[in-house]
Amino acid sequence: MSARAMSIHLMSAREAGNRRPARRSRIAAAAALVTIVLGVSPNTASAAEEVGKSLRIRNIVNASLDNRRLAARDPVFASEQVSAGANSHGELLLNDNSRVLVGENSIISLDDFVVSGNRFNHATIRVAKGAFRFITGNSAKGTFHIETPVSTIGVRGTFFDVFVAAGITSVVLFRGAVEVCSAAICQTIDQPCDTILVQNGNVQKLPFLRSGSRAQENQLFPLTSAQSHYSWRYRAPIRTCQARAARQQGNPFPHDGGKPDREPQHDKEPTDPDPGNYRP
Repeated sequence: MSARAMSIHLMSAREAGNRRPARRSRIAAAAALVTIVLGVSPNTASAAEEVGKSLRIRNIVNASLDNRRLAARDPVFASEQVSAGANSHGELLLNDNSRVLVGENSIISLDDFVVSGNRFNHATIRVAKGAFRFITGNSAKGTFHIETPVSTIGVRGTFFDVFVAAGITSVVLFRGAVEVCSAAICQTIDQPCDTILVQNGNVQKLPFLRSGSRAQENQLFPLTSAQSHYSWRYRAPIRTCQARAARQQGNPFPHDGGKPDREPQHDKEPTDPDPGNYRP
């Protein structure tokens, strides 16, 4: 090969080598574009771990991954936020059969879930604002932790409501026990219908549900009114509280015929003619 031909050959090789990084960059950019278009990035629902599903949705309930509007039987995922709008609520069933009710104008986050088969080894639910109901399932006691802006709640196999507004968290217990803590103080409640208010760093026990002002109760525990909006297994046993109040007033059987009122049986699935989206 002549010197001139060799020189031309070497220059062509160098130019080809210089073009390869540019070509690789174009391929990477194209792949990134496909990822965005197809919605398969790690921050989307397709890349997240499913931790439950929606059972019943009333009006507008949204999930943060992919900005989805939830419908009945849609999955919900770890590390996403679920929010309900005005006159709306969502009924969720988690993988361990725990039940979550997200009340109207409420936001919760399903954070730090460690899945182990049909149970969780650890789970945190953060309630940013509004009303939230929790009924534990098959996971071990102590698995779930509830966090609000001013409190943490330790769960010991139980059924309770939480309400979060500016600077306050209120809790009403229906079954089991919870430990409610501010930054410095903790209180445990373990009797059905016991209530707690966290405000200004204090943790204060309030009169039990249905023994005080109904107007204040409706403000602090909004899920305890209008129970007919919810599916049977998401309703609280309010009659237990009414019976406790009646006993305190010296009337052990306040309802018809001198017999105690029956509370809802949560161990049986109710007959539900509309398993899909609820509309009032």
